[in-house]
Amino acid sequence: MSNEITNDMDVIDSRDIIERIEELENNGCDLDEHEELEALKALAKEGEQYSPDWSYGSQLIHENYFEEYMDEMLEDCGDIPKDIPCYLDITVNYDMLKWDYTELDFNGETYFVR
Repeated sequence: MSNEITNDMDVIDSRDIIERIEELENNGCDLDEHEELEALKALAKEGEQYSPDWSYGSQLIHENYFEEYMDEMLEDCGDIPKDIPCYLDITVNYDMLKWDYTELDFNGETYFVR
C-alpha cells in the first residue's frame, strides 16, 4: 500500500490523493483507513471545485509552509537573486501571493491550492 496522507505534510500532490482514494476503495480498509478515506474524499471534492488541474497534479501547500514554499518557488524562477543580500521585508507580499490560491480544509488544517 502507498503511504498514508496526513494533514501534517508540507506539500501534498492531488494525484497522490486520487491514487490513495482509489487504493483504499479497491483494497478495503480498516477503521483508521476508513477515516482517512473519508477525509481524503472530502478534500478531493473541495479541491476539484477550485483547481482545474486537480486530476493532472495540483500542489496543496500547508499554511505553515507557504512562505518557505513561495521563497523556494521564486528562487527557482530566478525572481530573487541568490548572490545579493536582500534587505527588503517581503512578508507583506506573502498575503498578496495568497490571492491566487484557495484555502482548503484537511481535517482542521489549512492548505492552499491554485
